[in-house]
Amino acid sequence: MILTCQQVVKCYRDKRVLDGIDLDVPEGQFFGLVGMNGSGKSTLIKSTLDLIGIDSGVIRIHGKPHRSVEARKQVAYLPDRFSPPVHLRGKDFIRYMLDMHHSSKTQAEIDEILDGLELQPSELGESVNKLSKGMTRNWV
Repeated sequence: MILTCQQVVKCYRDKRVLDGIDLDVPEGQFFGLVGMNGSGKSTLIKSTLDLIGIDSGVIRIHGKPHRSVEARKQVAYLPDRFSPPVHLRGKDFIRYMLDMHHSSKTQAEIDEILDGLELQPSELGESVNKLSKGMTRNWV
């Protein structure tokens, strides 16, 4: 299984948002998580990615505990409201992400990719809080 959730519970104060969720997603399958607003879709995704803690239950990715960095190594997540750290300039954020993922890309390779994304060097020198939402999404 790519993803297994067993009896996952998550509460916000006195509201139980995830109430004993059981879910198995087999490898090679497409699957959609649908439901009404407030039904816990985002909470389940954030719990799976260890962005928020769960109150009880077990979540496994590729058979490994979801809290393990190794389990999430092949997982990508782009939230609707992605916000890079505002204290960084664009180019610092890109370097930070490359370092975090142990990338061996040269500056020339990085410049070529940025050129392909039509990101201007002057824009990358700006604090990320001065850039548009679309520009910051190009970085992820």
